[in-house]
Amino acid sequence: FSINQWIDNTTSISILDDSYKVLAYPNPFNAYIEVELSKSVDKWRLYNIEGEFLRYGWIENGELQFKIETSNFAAGSYFLELIKEGQSRVIQMIKE
Repeated sequence: FSINQWIDNTTSISILDDSYKVLAYPNPFNAYIEVELSKSVDKWRLYNIEGEFLRYGWIENGELQFKIETSNFAAGSYFLELIKEGQSRVIQMIKE
C-alpha cells in the first residue's frame, strides 16, 4: 500500500521537495486543522481513510497560513494533500 497510489493510482505523483516545510496542527485535531507553510502551494485536498474526497481549497495570493474547519467530521484518520504545480505532499491527520 502506497499513499501516492491511494490518492491517484492512474498517474505518478511528484513529491514536493524538502524546502517545503509544513506544520499542520493540532494533531490529533477536533474542530479545525491549522496549516503553516514555508512556501506557498496552489491548493489543498482532504480525504478520509477510505480515500473519499471530502473538501478542498485554493490558496490565494501566496498565503502561508490557512485553517480547515472540521467540526462535523467523524473521529478517525484523514489525509491532507498539499499541491503545487503538479507536485504534492500528503500528511496524515487524526480526528479525536
